[in-house]
Amino acid sequence: MGSMYRTRWAVPVALCLCLAAGAAAESSAPGSVRLAPFMEILDSDPPARGDLAAARVRVEEFYPLGRRDANLGHRSSGAWIRVPLGDLPSGQGRRLLEIGNPSLDRVEVYLIGRDGVVQSHEGGRILPFDARDVLYRTFVFPLSEQVETTEMYVRVEASGALMFPMSLYTADAFLTYSHRDMLLWGGYLGVLLALSIYHLLLYASVRRRYYLHYAGVAATFMFFQATDAGLAYQFIWPSLPGFNAVVAEIFGALLLLFLFFLSRNYLRLNRLAPWLDRAARAVLAVTAVWTVLIPLLGPSVAMRGLMVLAAAFFAVAGIGCYLGIRAGHARTRYYAVALGGFGAAGLGSVLHNLGVLAGTVLTTHGIKIGSLFLVVALSVGIGSTIAEGERDRRRQRAERRRLAGVHDFTTAVTSTLRADHVARYALDRILALTPWGSGIFVSLAEHPGVVMGVAGSGADCDEGLRLSESQDQSLRVMAARPGLRRIVWSEVGDLRMGESDAVHILSIYHKARLLGAVIAPGEPEPEGRATEAILSDFAVQAGTALENSRLLAEAHERAERDPLTGLYNRMGFLPRAEQCIMRTVGRDTDHALIMLDIDHFKQINDRYGHPAGDEVLKWLGQLLPDLVREEDLLARYGGEEFVIFLPDTDPRTAWGVAERIRERIACGGSVGKMARLGSVTVSLGVASVSEESDSLFELIDGADRQLYRAKEAGRNRVAVG
Repeated sequence: MGSMYRTRWAVPVALCLCLAAGAAAESSAPGSVRLAPFMEILDSDPPARGDLAAARVRVEEFYPLGRRDANLGHRSSGAWIRVPLGDLPSGQGRRLLEIGNPSLDRVEVYLIGRDGVVQSHEGGRILPFDARDVLYRTFVFPLSEQVETTEMYVRVEASGALMFPMSLYTADAFLTYSHRDMLLWGGYLGVLLALSIYHLLLYASVRRRYYLHYAGVAATFMFFQATDAGLAYQFIWPSLPGFNAVVAEIFGALLLLFLFFLSRNYLRLNRLAPWLDRAARAVLAVTAVWTVLIPLLGPSVAMRGLMVLAAAFFAVAGIGCYLGIRAGHARTRYYAVALGGFGAAGLGSVLHNLGVLAGTVLTTHGIKIGSLFLVVALSVGIGSTIAEGERDRRRQRAERRRLAGVHDFTTAVTSTLRADHVARYALDRILALTPWGSGIFVSLAEHPGVVMGVAGSGADCDEGLRLSESQDQSLRVMAARPGLRRIVWSEVGDLRMGESDAVHILSIYHKARLLGAVIAPGEPEPEGRATEAILSDFAVQAGTALENSRLLAEAHERAERDPLTGLYNRMGFLPRAEQCIMRTVGRDTDHALIMLDIDHFKQINDRYGHPAGDEVLKWLGQLLPDLVREEDLLARYGGEEFVIFLPDTDPRTAWGVAERIRERIACGGSVGKMARLGSVTVSLGVASVSEESDSLFELIDGADRQLYRAKEAGRNRVAVG
């Protein structure tokens, strides 16, 4: 079911991309030129229809359009457009003029030559379709090639938005454009038709009313868009211009009616919020009355009323979505996403029609993209309700067992923050739930390939065993998918489980990170899917507990590390050094401690800035670990001071270590990229347990006194007590 939904989502995404690509290609198609940059407009008290002479007399009143898109918003009086043809880019054969808004009521085109009008054309959606010069969904006029023309005047009228995108094409360019245009429209309308028929068949099968209402939404959207694009006038009712003038508004009203019906039934407003359902029915009744009155009101008044009713619909549906999501109704989210996407796209398109937003692919094609998104998102949401009921029934049968087991398991594994304890308890509980009898828990994250837990007699390995590299890689491949799997694994070395050549592997994940795996015998199988579901829940909880233990360890590590140098800080150094001393109490063992301080560090900060001082500290943090043993403790003690604890080290050896560090730093050259700093020197003080004290803090105090002596003696030297 999930893959079917993903396939459905791929259809509108691909088609939206096609619409965008087609719209973008339209503006730059070879053999065509858009006329918007060359237009001059007269829209203030424009001369009446057919009065070209008056328009030419007022030529000085024309002003440049100044927009990429030819859109003046709502203008009831129409407008005159002048295009100086001499200003167009050079090109031969551009003799087809397209005015790309099929919703214009009247269009008049006049070509002017040196001796006056040489050609005129007339069109509009209120005129018979067969009277057009070129039988196409938009207005296309052939221009004369016999007489040289200098300018063109066009008068446009519309009862809605006054948009008049114009382009000149060669014959070949227009043929290519029209083929692509029809292909895109055919795909768009085909999707709507297919979804409408599909949900009609679903209604016939299961008799759920929202399937019928959805089919009505998809069908009215299809007819509304076909009418608005001029396709319905071209192919369905070409001889009914009067009907064509108001049919788009009629389909818009029918669309609102079906959306109201669908919202009430899909959101179950009568149960969710009866007061909201009463409001929806009231608006529904007004919409039905308005639909009947549209032929009497005219397209302009009808469209204004539809915009008010549409706002009422979005208010009712929006409140219903909010209440449904708040009540925990999962399918309401589909409807909210669908409605939000359509509302945003529709608002952008309306604002573009009003002249508020500039014409872009999204605003120009907003209704088409938004409507496609709406119907497909609604289809996914409606389809999900079929499986939702069955899933609910299955979940209820296993819920008590799942919840009890997961609760006990979660309580136990979250009561400890040690990863090895989590691994052992998880293994014990998993084996108690299954007939396997034995198993091992292998870490694949913090301690890769290490066996952290062993249970039962069938596991021929011990805790702490590290897998071979090949075993580790094989296990990672087999545990790559979350959940329980049975795998035939004939050569598993130390991890062989019983006599079977198969093993069960339960992957332990936290989010997308593989943390470990439980390996158990391949026979027998767990009892049913309910047990597998509980095991998967155990794996999730174990992964969360392991991740918590890792985060706690990292938090301890960060608290004990200096973020600038990466060395231990005082909090990390002191307890570790104290432990070293305590382990050797009563034994004749020497310990030494070196205190190191950067010479003239304040001058470095004052002269070159604190970033330069930080660079010195980082450089020392990288250099010092290479100059001491692995068992030595190295820390940034504070400011520019570093401390080195040397276990099992006599004073003479400690002095040698300190002198080697001093020489290496003094001869170290420039500090990283800070060549301007020159050489850096340090002073060091050395103290020993046998000579200074028995406690760590007295040892530190002694080393600090020796450091002070080294400073007083001229710096860049080692002082030993």
